[in-house]
Amino acid sequence: MTRAFIAFKLPADVSDSLRVLQSGLKKRGLNLRWVHPENIHLTLTFLGDVPVEDLQEVKHVIGEVARRQDVLSLEAKGLGVFPTVKKARVLWSGIHGDVIRLNSLQTTLDQSLAAIGFEPEKRSFRGHLTLGRFKGRVDGKRLAAMISEFGSYASPPFASERLILFKSDLKPSGAVYTELAGEDLSIDSK
Repeated sequence: MTRAFIAFKLPADVSDSLRVLQSGLKKRGLNLRWVHPENIHLTLTFLGDVPVEDLQEVKHVIGEVARRQDVLSLEAKGLGVFPTVKKARVLWSGIHGDVIRLNSLQTTLDQSLAAIGFEPEKRSFRGHLTLGRFKGRVDGKRLAAMISEFGSYASPPFASERLILFKSDLKPSGAVYTELAGEDLSIDSK
């Protein structure tokens, strides 16, 4: 079995911008397990544990979906948490730009994967970049103040142009992501 997901990688300047953001956030003293900036990505679909023999079909789906999609222009912007400030488990930066097309791409991907037997996510898709995961209880007032303070954050704009199938290996030091396959989005699909 291979623990896998489909995502867009971020360019180096966006990862660097997120590193600076995380540095400022770390000084606020909230108890988070931070995602390494080079590991931050825009997940479209988490597949879970996939039998190795099914990976070829997933690669085929990625190719078919990518050929029907244009490159997306996006940026990370602002801060938020899942599920709520009082019960925060994940700190994230939101995605802005071609969000309607991003959502359409994600829906197409989920539908195409469902056709080969993958169960779609029950929660509705909300594009985000996970910055960290909270450890233990959260001081809601401090968290709300931090979100407000850093709410104007915006990364450099970036093009999401390659759908990537990643393998995820969970290690004590954090997750290690390995690119298994990728497919460029079409530039001429209109």
